[in-house]
Amino acid sequence: MHRSRYAEHIGIHHFLCTKLREFSYEEIEFFLPQLCHLLVSNENMQSVALEDFIFELCEQSAHGALLV
Repeated sequence: MHRSRYAEHIGIHHFLCTKLREFSYEEIEFFLPQLCHLLVSNENMQSVALEDFIFELCEQSAHGALLV
């Protein structure tokens, strides 16, 4: 299976970000640098879902906002 097979499907990105919302902040905190790197390095329509997720995370956690 080609790894970028669904890279252009916006629905996949929204689905994955919805799944991320099921985790607590403590479970996601370790991955914040990687998520921010994805957001910065992939500026396209698919990154809108990740951007929304990170903004929501920052609104919920001041510590998370400072890390971002």
